Amino acid sequence: MTEVLFVCTGNICRSAMAEALARRGARERGLEGVAFSSAGVSAVSGMQASEGSRKAAQAAGLDLSAHRARPLDRTICQGADLILAMTGHHLEAIRQGCPVAAEKAHTIHRYVHGSDRDVEDPYGGGEETYRQCLEEIRALVDGLLDRLEGDAE
Repeated sequence: MTEVLFVCTGNICRSAMAEALARRGARERGLEGVAFSSAGVSAVSGMQASEGSRKAAQAAGLDLSAHRARPLDRTICQGADLILAMTGHHLEAIRQGCPVAAEKAHTIHRYVHGSDRDVEDPYGGGEETYRQCLEEIRALVDGLLDRLEGDAE
């Protein structure tokens, strides 16, 4: 089983949406042997996904109502086979907090497209900001799933 971990700041917006999108995408593709989870470098344990994320997800046919934030720690990092950070700042926090995870940690844009772009935080933005963020993450997750499918063959 390959464990893929998405990481953002509070684990209430970007990484929560990425996890939900990846789970659905893997299920729809019949991609087995991969599990997805998420955490935040500054998460408060147990917080719900943000209202904006829940609404954007709902509009895309996803349900984040059961999501609860998890703070990133060494155990979570060590249990993951692939760690995908939303920004370079998150990647640096992962590498500092869990040096043994450095080799398996990447920004999601770098891993999928070889780009140095960050997935900007939609927190506090309007509906359109969250929708655009979700669409950006959807495209990245699709690329990730393409890559995982290629690795499985």
